[in-house]
Amino acid sequence: ADHVIFDNNEFSSLGGSVEVSSELHSPLNIGSPTAREVPCLQMESIFTNHGITKVDVMVIRVPGDALAFIRAMDWRVRVDIWVILMHGASRAERDELVRRVLLNNEYVQAEWDIKRWCSENGQCLNNEVFLRQGFNPLPCELQRTLNRFAKAKRPSLRGGSS
Repeated sequence: ADHVIFDNNEFSSLGGSVEVSSELHSPLNIGSPTAREVPCLQMESIFTNHGITKVDVMVIRVPGDALAFIRAMDWRVRVDIWVILMHGASRAERDELVRRVLLNNEYVQAEWDIKRWCSENGQCLNNEVFLRQGFNPLPCELQRTLNRFAKAKRPSLRGGSS
């Protein structure tokens, strides 16, 4: 959407609840004297205006539908790591659409679960992590150390004298 309507501290869109929006939908009060049109941010113009061509980590946590943000993404700008708050069981089909759009744009779901680092009170919620295909989030030095450790632990293939 190019804009939403803001009235009585709530957002609504002209398309109603069927329109994909990053804001929660409220009933549209047509003709309200206090209603205001609020322009929606377009990621393409933000990236262009600020010369952004790459993003290290993009966190999407919107009260409405994450698909609205994903659909408006400028895919020429590459993101290394996406952290996205999904709906969970309540809107599983929307979550699946978000996953499909990311997969179609060369992102893969992380093999590790972000909830592993959550506090006990569940601050991770329904976050899912996607990585740019081929991206390794481990710093190079740590990766080299792990490789040396793995190599040192391998049994020798050479025959030794006894």
